[in-house]
Amino acid sequence: MRFVSFILALFLVGGISQAEEREKWPAVDRVIEEAISEGEMPGAVLLVGRGEEIVYRRAYGERLPGENLQPDALFDAASLTKPLATALSLLILSQEDKVDLDAPITDYLPLRIAEKPTIRQLLTHHGGLPPGVPLEGFPENLETVEFQCKPGVEFVYSDVGFLWLGKVVEKQSGLTLDEFFQQRIAAPLRLADSGFQPASSRVVPTYGVDPGVVHDPRARKLGGVAGHAGLFLTADDVHRLLNGLPTLLNDESLNLFLNQQEGGRSLGLDVETRFSAPRGDRFSPRTSAGHTGFTGTSFWFDRPSGVQVVLLTSRLNPDNEGNVVPLRRAVSSLVAAELIGAQVKTGLDRLIESDFEPLKGKRVGWVLNHTSRDRFGRHVLQRLPEQPPFDLKALFTPEHGLEGVRDEKVEHGFHSELDVPIYSLYGETRRPKKEWFEGLDVVVLDLQDVGVRYYTYISTLRYCLELAKETGTTVLVLDRPNPLGGVVIDGHRATHFDFICCDSLPLVHGMTIGEVGRFLNREIGAELRVEKMDGWRREMRWEQTGLPFLSPSPNLAELEAVDLYPVLGQLEWLELSVGRGTRSPFRVIGAPYIEDPLALARDFQREVEAPLVFRPRIFIPESSKFEGEVCGGVEVEAVGPLEEPARAGLAMARVLARRYPSHFRWSDMARHLGTDDVPALLKREPSPEEWRNLRKPYLLYP
Repeated sequence: MRFVSFILALFLVGGISQAEEREKWPAVDRVIEEAISEGEMPGAVLLVGRGEEIVYRRAYGERLPGENLQPDALFDAASLTKPLATALSLLILSQEDKVDLDAPITDYLPLRIAEKPTIRQLLTHHGGLPPGVPLEGFPENLETVEFQCKPGVEFVYSDVGFLWLGKVVEKQSGLTLDEFFQQRIAAPLRLADSGFQPASSRVVPTYGVDPGVVHDPRARKLGGVAGHAGLFLTADDVHRLLNGLPTLLNDESLNLFLNQQEGGRSLGLDVETRFSAPRGDRFSPRTSAGHTGFTGTSFWFDRPSGVQVVLLTSRLNPDNEGNVVPLRRAVSSLVAAELIGAQVKTGLDRLIESDFEPLKGKRVGWVLNHTSRDRFGRHVLQRLPEQPPFDLKALFTPEHGLEGVRDEKVEHGFHSELDVPIYSLYGETRRPKKEWFEGLDVVVLDLQDVGVRYYTYISTLRYCLELAKETGTTVLVLDRPNPLGGVVIDGHRATHFDFICCDSLPLVHGMTIGEVGRFLNREIGAELRVEKMDGWRREMRWEQTGLPFLSPSPNLAELEAVDLYPVLGQLEWLELSVGRGTRSPFRVIGAPYIEDPLALARDFQREVEAPLVFRPRIFIPESSKFEGEVCGGVEVEAVGPLEEPARAGLAMARVLARRYPSHFRWSDMARHLGTDDVPALLKREPSPEEWRNLRKPYLLYP
């Protein structure tokens, strides 16, 4: 489970003893100092952790005019109260069977409301509530809130739900929220300063109130203690709290708190919503989470690396107008680039570092597209020296063309700057022609694969190997990570071969494209070389590589779509849209005949045993299947690692076959499943161990 990697990161990656902090971080310092000079806030405290190690801690600017801000300053945490006080308290109580997360709020509070959202829905801001209630009539108006929508339908960030949840903590524990936080969270973790209603000269003021008085007016009306706001924190205490989570929560609760559960939220944290600026452009929503506060506070942490970015500001002081959203994004991006960085070097990186040694003096053809980039995102054609040590004779492009945007046949072309032809391997022919390879010593192939059998880049590799054997040409594969990792294996091995299923691979094979090439070449016998990666291990998923994500094709634009591709791709040849022509390809499915999306979503949720969430969805494809037609269907979201994605796709197919028999034929799945007898395949269990043993001779990485 992903929370296990988080725990290991905190206690193994970071180490137990605190390391010496770095003295300066010029790029990070500069963006924070610029934000201060532009008046976005008078000061800030930044703490960067890696597990228990503090990598960087610095205070910038002023607490008050003429008084420098110190690293141990106390900040009004605002909405950081929600996860770090209220949500944690509820999960602790849930572990003690004092709170049922799936019980309606009305089981605990005497509210006069039309709907009955559950504790779980309120924790993920899916309670159907408005963002707030009027200050006039508060807090009495909390008992008669009008709902904005039905509970569970959509994400609406709401203070109201957490005001209620704070009261649930008090009712079920017999302590006030501040007492519970102090006794059950702060004391066990030895938080030095943090809590409600601080009496400290180190408090950073916000707009319109004295230092130490909570800024939120509703929290003030409740005496400074509320479920949505009121907590004051230091950066060091946030760091201690994040590292102490395994002390407070068992494995099940940790999973709920750290991993996405519903619509971009965990049970307390933000994962992927419009509030996710502190994630930056490097941390992945699959493995990171955090939260923001209205006053200018935020934290974000990445589980595999253990990296934590705590940025505390008082943006409302002195004029109530500061904006730190761009700063949050910039700081996290810089930190991640430095600490996570590009720890994996691709085959292309190693080839460049060798000054193209394997190609020196050779006549070369290059199979490439938009993904043929180094670990910093620079395309190989930008990395060629002005006078290459080899003679580049031709370029070859796979499906989707050189730019990776074509979803149709691609014609040949000519590269005027390099003065070489561009031969399309997805046009008039999908196999390279003999005359294209004759006269070449080496054909280099550098393409980002997706780890699924029915992806045509590996078919292009096979065809190149077959022709290379005939022409005596060497094939050099520049290896790249499998974005699904090298551990998960699922699905039956194909027995029917064509351009989509080119060999007897299981649906999810767990090999890099270099390793696949070695497997394909077992019977071909071409001269094959693989330029290995540095730093890649089989258990690595994409976000652990430190590499910028490269969209491998136009309909796999997001990493989340790559995750779901082995699930939903199996359904593509059915009378069904898989989202091509929408903004969510391979994240939605639907068709005009699906008239009850909610019922379909419920059936999927009940019958598909996988960490997937299904939500009713109506969409209109702008191209491809059902172009311009209204389609009912579902949006699919992975909320955990998919260990059996092929099985999940087949389970969805069974639901579709039962619900829509007149629109469903099992034979339509034959091409993607690599067999002419799908019903027979459904009766046999695939054998991952058999495939693990078979692939061993072709593996290159531990």
